[in-house]
Amino acid sequence: MTVNVHHLITSLDTGGAEMALYRLLLAFQKQGMAVGGQVTSLRPVGPVGDLIRSLGIEVDDLGMRRSLPDPVALARLVSRLKASKPDILQTWMYHADLLGLMAARLAGITTTVWNIRCTKVDFSQYSRFTRLTVSACAKLSARPSAVIANSHAGKADHLELGYSPQRFLVIPNGVDLERFTPNEQARAEFRAEMGVDHDEVLVGMAARFDPMKGHHVFCKAASMARKEQSKLRFVLAGKGSTPDNAELMGWLKEEGLSTTGLKPDVRLLGRRDDMERVLAGMDVLCMASLFGEGFPNTVAEAMACGAPCVVSDVGDAARMVGDSGVVVDKGDEAALAGALAWFALAGPDARRERGRQARERAEQRFSLGRMASAYYDLYAQLHRNSDNAGQSVPPDPPEGP
Repeated sequence: MTVNVHHLITSLDTGGAEMALYRLLLAFQKQGMAVGGQVTSLRPVGPVGDLIRSLGIEVDDLGMRRSLPDPVALARLVSRLKASKPDILQTWMYHADLLGLMAARLAGITTTVWNIRCTKVDFSQYSRFTRLTVSACAKLSARPSAVIANSHAGKADHLELGYSPQRFLVIPNGVDLERFTPNEQARAEFRAEMGVDHDEVLVGMAARFDPMKGHHVFCKAASMARKEQSKLRFVLAGKGSTPDNAELMGWLKEEGLSTTGLKPDVRLLGRRDDMERVLAGMDVLCMASLFGEGFPNTVAEAMACGAPCVVSDVGDAARMVGDSGVVVDKGDEAALAGALAWFALAGPDARRERGRQARERAEQRFSLGRMASAYYDLYAQLHRNSDNAGQSVPPDPPEGP
């Protein structure tokens, strides 16, 4: 039985939700699962759209501007849904959830599934339209056939917002364990590229520049940790982590962290397409996020590469790393600095052992096959039961050992 699924996502720029969609579609193909369909982005197609097209999947967009309602885009979407006639409309993130629900009703699509990718958001950092969109989603959340969260924290937080609990399940993200894997050659090459000596400890943060990611906390903690352990070096990867980011450069300068010269304290890498090399080259990954994280993909990818993680207690980060990493309170710069300094002081054997535990945990809990199977089981059940009223939804998949 082939299930035809039309995916609607807010954007296809490089981000956690966008990459999760790509990995899901990739996993369906690798696992030989009978799932067809296409992808539509609300905004113009970005880099992840090209990755999805490389899988032979049709990708288009509605040309919407950021955070602005657009009745013309709604009409376009209704027309495309009538043409594609999917068995299921799967939406990703708030704006797509709301627009997709309206379009599905107008197009006669009876089965919709929402996808929530975050936990509590500091809405003061975002537009009024985004706040109104989330409020509307909460009020309408009983109407989709199912609501998926990628984290237990995200599910709990959205229940507090008023989301319907009857059709709510958690499916954690999956990681390509073949691509993200310990790789000594990649590690050596990346560290040579960064000018990091064998006895230096490389700490990395991989995140787009966004208020939720806590870059200013990282800068402060990095400065404090380096004063304790001078062999610490740092890299920042992700969209916006570039020398032309005046705000970021100001924080680094304020903390006395150099970014130029032969041996800078911090290297700014910007967006990278070789994150498997970047993560394999790190001794420790640092996640300093302050809010909004559900299942932070970079943490799972770093674990898969054998890098132990220091994470703030946001979303499911603590649940993900378990005993393989260190968890600190969000915004606690001193605790973050202390954890980074501890990893530097602990020595290479201790870091390798924590990295081994991290890889083992990723294999047990975060495989692409595990994620794809959970989605497919849900899609197949919804497809078998076209009468949504009273249908049951599979329980949350087990987390693993």
